[in-house]
Amino acid sequence: MTHRRPVPAAFVYYAAVDDLAALDLVDLRVAVGGTGPGHPGGDGPPARRFPRPVFTDRVDPVLRCSRLEELLTARTHAEVAADHRSARALGPPDRPGPLVVTVTRGLQHALATATAADLRDAVAASADTDRAAWRDRPDVHRLARLAREALAADLLLYCRVRA
Repeated sequence: MTHRRPVPAAFVYYAAVDDLAALDLVDLRVAVGGTGPGHPGGDGPPARRFPRPVFTDRVDPVLRCSRLEELLTARTHAEVAADHRSARALGPPDRPGPLVVTVTRGLQHALATATAADLRDAVAASADTDRAAWRDRPDVHRLARLAREALAADLLLYCRVRA
C-alpha cells in the first residue's frame, strides 16, 4: 500500500500584526497559539495569541474574496478593487517563497460581523453552482471565525497562495 503525502491547501488564511509579521509567518508550519508582539515565538510583551489559520482550496483571495466583500458590504466591484489592501502582493517580486496577499479590512469586518444567514446568502450568490455553494460554506464560515478572532485581537488578515 502506498501512502501519498497530502497536497497542501492552495490558500492559507492567517492573522498577523502587520505586513512584515505576515511575511515572517508565511514560512512557519503552524502559526497558532504563539505569543509575542509580531509572531509566534516573538520576544517581548504584549503576549498575543494567534487564531488558527484556515486552509482551503475553495476561497480564492482575489476573485472570491472580492465578490464576498461586494455582497456582504454592498460596495461596488470598483470600490473593492480600489482598496489598497485588496489582494495586494507583499514583499519584493524576487522574494523567494510563497506569495502572500493582503485581505481588506472591509472584508475582515464584514465576515466578523456577518450572521450565519448573511454568510449562507453570500456564499450562494458568489458560487458558480448550488453544489459549489454547499461545498464552500464550511470554508467561508471558518474564514468568518478567523476574521472575528483577528478583529478581537487587533490583527489583520493575510492569505498565503501556493505557487
